Amino acid sequence: MPLQKDQSNRKENPETSRPALNIPPVSKKHQEILCKQRIDKNGPGTILRDFEILLETIGPEGVRVAGKTQQFISETLEALNARLTHPIAIDFKRPRQKSYPNIHGLYLILRSSGLGIVQSSKKSQRLVLNEPVLQVWNNLNAEEQYCTLLESWLIRGNPGIIGEKSFPGGPWILDCRQFLKRITKHGLDTIEQNSLNTIRFTVGLHGVALMRFFGLLSLEEFKPEQGKGWNARMYRTAYGEALFDVLWKLFWANDDVFFFTMDSTKSKETCGILQPALSPFFHGWHKNLHLPDQDFKPGLYTFKISRGKDCWRRILVSGRESLETLSLAIQSAFDFDNDHLHLFECKGRFGQPLQILHPDMDEGDLFSNEVLVGNLNLEPGNSLLYVFDFGDAWKFKLVVEAIDPPDSKALTPRVTARHGTSPEQYA
Repeated sequence: MPLQKDQSNRKENPETSRPALNIPPVSKKHQEILCKQRIDKNGPGTILRDFEILLETIGPEGVRVAGKTQQFISETLEALNARLTHPIAIDFKRPRQKSYPNIHGLYLILRSSGLGIVQSSKKSQRLVLNEPVLQVWNNLNAEEQYCTLLESWLIRGNPGIIGEKSFPGGPWILDCRQFLKRITKHGLDTIEQNSLNTIRFTVGLHGVALMRFFGLLSLEEFKPEQGKGWNARMYRTAYGEALFDVLWKLFWANDDVFFFTMDSTKSKETCGILQPALSPFFHGWHKNLHLPDQDFKPGLYTFKISRGKDCWRRILVSGRESLETLSLAIQSAFDFDNDHLHLFECKGRFGQPLQILHPDMDEGDLFSNEVLVGNLNLEPGNSLLYVFDFGDAWKFKLVVEAIDPPDSKALTPRVTARHGTSPEQYA
């Protein structure tokens, strides 16, 4: 049962537009455990050491990534895994990033922290470090870095960033506590089928790796079975139980605040949300990794909009036009009537999947009449999905071919090229 919340005296946090937190009492036992826990480069867990290895691997030049979820290629995976504090042994012929739960988890918090961004071009994608954010990161103490990464995972760590099933909002704190409760004194194995099902439907193997990185559980590892992946047995730690009990109570006392901030792209809404509750135990947590607001990107955007291989249109649109205007331009270019709902699917600033909905839809946070093309932080090579008429589900792929300087005299939106016959809307 959710904890009862007293909202009568709740005030707004002056630094953000979200309400201040209600902080439930912490048991004496858990207070003692958390107060005794020292946070530095050596613990709890190895997160700070391994995250630094990840940053060194990316380096000033960045590394190549591939696929829709823009993940590490095999050469990077093998080299990075070998350098980590606890390399994972697997026996796959063609391993992917998902095959290495430790790297999969690190990649998730790299992107959700804003320290790693993907630069796209027509031919390649590179994961690079966000230099202004990296400078702020380097000025944080060890405790602040630890808490920053913890929040990046628990608050902004949308699994959709790494191609896993996305959540509707806020389950990491709940799922981690639920998962810890299922670990008996004899531990839990990663390869036993019932245990594996428990892992899959709660935190995922990358979540297990992250809990180990943060010292929230301990692992005993074994040689992998032939043709299989990570073979390990998990055990609870007193620190992990104490922390997630505090966070679980905090979540249920403030679920409105957590749901409000979960998918926000403004750093002032997502940085430091746990600080009021945890700073009494983590006394060195003073500063946060505040990210700059996402800049508006003006210009003339050239989209190639395809319906299959043999039917496409090229549309020029100003960055100051709304996505609703772009929707109308797409319908006109393919000779469709504007008589159904639509949505756009794209990636947010942290790589999280976003849906931008028709203005007449009831549920949602982003609507096409409010979001401008220049708000999407697009680069040449980036792609979006446009869905029109949810009954027939017409899908169009949008690829950014070029972004030219703004021109107030340019007539937009307009079709600049056509190829192929438009499909019949009501065949």
